[in-house]
Amino acid sequence: MDNKKIGQFIAELRKEQRLTQRELAEKLHVTDKAVSKWERGLSYPDVSLLLALAEILGVTVGELLNGERAQTPQPEAEGVVDSVFHYAEEASASRLRGWQGLAAVLFSASCLLAVLICIICDAAINGSLSWSYYPLASVAFGWGVIFPLVLKGRRGIVWSLLTLTVTILPFFWLLKALTGNPMLWPIALRMSILSLGYLWLVFLLFKFCKRRRLAAAGFSCLLGIVLFLFINGSLSQMIGGVFLDIWDLLTFGVLAASALGCFLLEKRR
Repeated sequence: MDNKKIGQFIAELRKEQRLTQRELAEKLHVTDKAVSKWERGLSYPDVSLLLALAEILGVTVGELLNGERAQTPQPEAEGVVDSVFHYAEEASASRLRGWQGLAAVLFSASCLLAVLICIICDAAINGSLSWSYYPLASVAFGWGVIFPLVLKGRRGIVWSLLTLTVTILPFFWLLKALTGNPMLWPIALRMSILSLGYLWLVFLLFKFCKRRRLAAAGFSCLLGIVLFLFINGSLSQMIGGVFLDIWDLLTFGVLAASALGCFLLEKRR
């Protein structure tokens, strides 16, 4: 394959479709710099992108790899090429789903086993259930939040955040009822609102800055400093104690340095 010929062909087809490099990149979920490298013959599109790229540009995969439109129709050969890529794409996705499903089953079985061990030990030692309510509630809460990530990967992030948002306050209310500690609820309420706000902001940053993930990571670090300040201020007001100590300052320094590094790398890229 001639990478320069393929690159020129991609550029011609893109212009025929009246697409900019950025618009084509957005359709393929890559950066416009990647498209620029393809068109200059500096790199090839990833094999997983060939089918989608060919469909967007209005050619077959065979024509795309040859760097020119076919002079005579070859429906059978082109159909075989397209079928092979369809099969490869589906097979890859199927294998990934299989591993994710297995991981989800093992994760669920581990959580169930932990709950059963706690119940058996509690019943054997005390003759009834007492302290096992705490790990039971915690494991159920953790399973609900983590399971979508294990099963769906990145596609499960939204479901994990939604589950966390819906269940975190009932979880802390249950702990307050089990412990009888009146201070637990007001502290948990404020900390939960602050933490959930931070997590959703970070999620939105990465969602709307797909082509500038390093910048999103930098802003996330800076938001982490703001979160720490609000949390420390709230705890200092509610239970007393020092507002900032040496470890807090060290944490702020690490987050600030990380943010600066992300911004510099983003600018360089």
